[in-house]
Amino acid sequence: MPCRNKCHAVVFDGRAPQRVVLIEFPSLADAERWRSSPEFQKLKPLQQQSSKYIESFAIEGVTANERE
Repeated sequence: MPCRNKCHAVVFDGRAPQRVVLIEFPSLADAERWRSSPEFQKLKPLQQQSSKYIESFAIEGVTANERE
């Protein structure tokens, strides 16, 4: 799966997604607040209409320095 910024990803099971969106939050609690927020709830129908398959998850503990 191609990535930006010189990264490389491998899909072990299933098929590679056509698009991946990565959003960084200061904390896991902030990410959870965003997912529960009225602002996100307004966007959710648009997200669901735009894609047949959506998979969301959070990873805690990865810093900007570790991604480089």
